[in-house]
Amino acid sequence: MSLRHRFGVLALTVSGLWMPVAAVAQPTAADVARASDQTRQIEARFVEEVAAAVGLSEAEVRALLPEGPRIADQGRRLVQAIGKRHRALTAEEQLAVLEADRQRRQALSASRH
Repeated sequence: MSLRHRFGVLALTVSGLWMPVAAVAQPTAADVARASDQTRQIEARFVEEVAAAVGLSEAEVRALLPEGPRIADQGRRLVQAIGKRHRALTAEEQLAVLEADRQRRQALSASRH
């Protein structure tokens, strides 16, 4: 097999691998808006659950959350932040916060698929 023939076969093989990638549809503006709305609802539900579990207002819980991108382990961070700024949580309250965070992460993961 000549070098030119090998290069041609390689080029066809590589170009064939790229075709399925190009066929994937990009999300529409409506899809992006829907995903953003779902994320906001999931995060709002998380704040509601934490506030109810620990006896703080939703505004107080939101004030303890980071401004930028959400960290993966918000439950532990909130337990620590509430302990520093408000009061130490009981073991039951800590479990409720961690469970709310687990449900939040699970809902976020499900909304992305």
